[in-house]
Amino acid sequence: MVRVLFEKVKMSKSFFSMNRSFILFGVAALFLYLTNQFYMLGQINKLLEITNSTVLLASVLMVMVIPRLVILPLAGILTDKYNEKTLMLFGFIGLTILLGAMGIIEQMDLLSLKVLMIFAGVFGGISAVILPSTFSIIPKVVNQNNLPKANAAIQLINQLTIFIGPAIAGILLGIIKLKYYYIVLSFMMFLSVILIYFCKFTKLDNGSENFEQLEKQAQRNKGIKGYKVIFSTPMLLLLLLFTAVLNLGVAGPQQIGLPILIDKELKLGTKELGYLLSVLGLGSIVGSALIGFFSKRVNLLFSLSVLGIFFSFLWTFIVRPEHFIIICVLLALSGVAIGSINVLFITLLQLHSPQEILGKVMSIQLMGSVGLQPLSFLITGIVIDNYSLQTTFLLGGCSIFIISIILFLMFMKGKKRNKKEKEGKSLTNFSEQC
Repeated sequence: MVRVLFEKVKMSKSFFSMNRSFILFGVAALFLYLTNQFYMLGQINKLLEITNSTVLLASVLMVMVIPRLVILPLAGILTDKYNEKTLMLFGFIGLTILLGAMGIIEQMDLLSLKVLMIFAGVFGGISAVILPSTFSIIPKVVNQNNLPKANAAIQLINQLTIFIGPAIAGILLGIIKLKYYYIVLSFMMFLSVILIYFCKFTKLDNGSENFEQLEKQAQRNKGIKGYKVIFSTPMLLLLLLFTAVLNLGVAGPQQIGLPILIDKELKLGTKELGYLLSVLGLGSIVGSALIGFFSKRVNLLFSLSVLGIFFSFLWTFIVRPEHFIIICVLLALSGVAIGSINVLFITLLQLHSPQEILGKVMSIQLMGSVGLQPLSFLITGIVIDNYSLQTTFLLGGCSIFIISIILFLMFMKGKKRNKKEKEGKSLTNFSEQC
């Protein structure tokens, strides 16, 4: 009896420890996402102070994005070779020093355009090293049953910072000078270092039955060999393809198509565009929150494919109505679908990826997300110029519909296979009883 009670206390203690680690990580992630938003606005504010050139502003933003494309594949290898905690600690320490240095240089009035470009490149590089870890770390601080809820919580934090981060940054810039603004960001990153330091991760020890087998797998999949495993695994490949298609089909129409819809088609102003983007953002927040509650009751792959099909129809017809309110409703529903989809495909990637290559999987996913957005902008511009705005959303919706149907067919195939396996086991058990 005493032994049973001891085991229960031990389990509850372990469960609390895991949840405490997730809370610590969640707060650190909040600081990281806020710092990204704050840094962007601070950078824009300083650039507008130095120069009013839109070209130079775009150039600095590009300097921040390019290192991410180069470093993300390397970040995946580093994440798997070392561990998420080590990489995040070094990354947060790097950002603490970088932002502190920016505050000091601004105080000395030496923050020129050239210096801003250098800092933008370094900031982009360090954040690229950290980003894969923020996704691959989650399965190590929560168990599989709580994985969808954990991803929903992190996605919700991300969406909230995107939604309210710029507003908070604007208020902060109105209250304090830029030199103190960067010191505040540096302090936030320093707090993140402390939070991540106290996080505890679940690891297989030497006493685990699968330890030796997993060690051998880790050795086999070291370095770039792990990427070969990804491209030879149909489920991982399909999920990554889904992410790529989603980014191509949504980024351009959202960032370029919606402003043109407001200006050219509906003859409205910037205020209405702000409403549309806010409605989409709010829908995404609601979707991220809702999916955490319902994910246990349904199959994740089935949910992803159905939501993908649902979203594809909404996205195809979003620019058809002429009434602003109807478009707002369609965008709100699209946001709910996108928020839910983001949580589901991240969870599926985590569940279907071997632990020793999870960092590489997340780096490819992020690289596709960052790298394909400019391509989506280019395609959207070409299609609108040569055809129409409606064609842009139609192409995006159709491509998402096709990949969602493929996911649904894979779900049905898996369901049939599981049914046959169960029938086979039942026959085996029956013959043994006879």
